[in-house]
Amino acid sequence: TALRLENSKLRERLGEVEADTPVKAKHVRESVRRIYKDGFHVCNDFYGQRREQDEECMFCDELLYRE
Repeated sequence: TALRLENSKLRERLGEVEADTPVKAKHVRESVRRIYKDGFHVCNDFYGQRREQDEECMFCDELLYRE
């Protein structure tokens, strides 16, 4: 029936979207790490501000290394 065909197509599309998600998340995480290594905060509290003398920020570290 039409409903089963539509359901099948939706499941197929969902599988494609779910397959792409980890790759995008990895790319975003790498970009954020690069920004941090360039000397900028990536945490919510100080986002975009330069880290003085490249000092570590516990808020940024928590964001970067959470699982």
